[in-house]
Amino acid sequence: MKYTEKTAAAVLNSLLRAARKTPRESLHDAWTDEQGRTCAMDGYRAYCLNAAPAGMKATWTSRPDPARAAARAADNNKILAHVFNALDAGKTVEMPAPDADAVKSFMAADKEQGGRGVYDLGKDFPAVNVKYLWDIIRLFPVAKWYVLADPYARMVSPVFIVADEGRACLLPIRQDNKPWKAPEAPAPAPAEKPAADERPENIPADENPWKCDYFVYSRPTGEKRFLLTNLREGTVGMKKFYAPMYKEKHLEQIKEMLDLAAAENPGAVFQLRKLDGKKVVYTAVPTVTPEMFAAMIAA
Repeated sequence: MKYTEKTAAAVLNSLLRAARKTPRESLHDAWTDEQGRTCAMDGYRAYCLNAAPAGMKATWTSRPDPARAAARAADNNKILAHVFNALDAGKTVEMPAPDADAVKSFMAADKEQGGRGVYDLGKDFPAVNVKYLWDIIRLFPVAKWYVLADPYARMVSPVFIVADEGRACLLPIRQDNKPWKAPEAPAPAPAEKPAADERPENIPADENPWKCDYFVYSRPTGEKRFLLTNLREGTVGMKKFYAPMYKEKHLEQIKEMLDLAAAENPGAVFQLRKLDGKKVVYTAVPTVTPEMFAAMIAA
């Protein structure tokens, strides 16, 4: 394969169709960055082309409100600065480029078997969405691939792709068999319990540790129903007795946690619901903020 404008336009248009299904309007169109590159992203991947390919859908520069377009582009450029910071700062190492024939064969077999569409880049490298991986291979068939130098952090941080025609990044899918933190040192021996008269007073009624408000539900890729989910353990489909519950006072933290889970699991949908399992309080938006990207890269 070789780079062509026709393929590049098709790949960018495909990303934009996915981005327009999210409520975040700033991702609905491509834009031009400070270096004149044509950029687009959807929360899972980002592309920056040195030249806009013929056949690409309209960008903000053709919209009637140039001031709004410029503001959106500036915000998105801040996100991309965080996304590509590790690459630009030299905190990455080169990895073997995925074999196009192997990826294509995997896609065919995985589809026939009704698989999850998750492609493992290798023992020492993360797993990614195979469709997004194939799009990048089609976009930049001759390129160098990079991951973070940290062998653990790379499992939950972007994979970077650099070609003569531009660059791209792809967020991985977290897998239980690919630890993303180094093993912790053994915990110290527990301290002796304080005497009865030194222990804290009883928790007030309004801080009752048993009073919770929410469950997390998810609908994994290929699943038709929403199921109770334990995000910490990565398990889906347990009974209410075993599912984690969350408190109202932690609502904003839970929302951020769900947004990150959605960004790391393309195709899956995550919801926060009341304990009756019916009333939906929040549906995760699969996009990543500059702060979340920075935290992932620095992990």
